[in-house]
Amino acid sequence: MTDEDSSPAVLLASVAVSVCDAWSDPDTRRDQVLAYWRASFGSPPGLLLAAAERVAALPLPVSDAVKDIERMARFRDLTGATSPEEELVAIIDARALLEDLAREFG
Repeated sequence: MTDEDSSPAVLLASVAVSVCDAWSDPDTRRDQVLAYWRASFGSPPGLLLAAAERVAALPLPVSDAVKDIERMARFRDLTGATSPEEELVAIIDARALLEDLAREFG
C-alpha cells in the first residue's frame, strides 16, 4: 500500500463504495458517508470532491467468466454475496453520492 492508497480521499471513496454496497436507502447512504467524513476527518472542505474523483481510481470488480456465470449466480444466491455488476453499481452510486455531498458541503 502506498501513501496515495491511504490518503483521506481514497479512504473516503472506499467507505462510500462500501456504504453504497451495503445499503440501498439513499438517506442511510448519505448519513453514513457524512458521519464517516465528519468523525474521521473533521469535515474538511474539498475532501468530498477529491474522494469523488478518486472513486475512478479504485479497483473495478472482476466479471465472471462466461462458463461460470450460472454457477456463481447460484453461489451468490446461497451466500448473499454481491455480483460484479452490483459492485459496479455501488461504485457508480458512490461517486454520484460524493459529488452531490461535495456540492452541498464543499
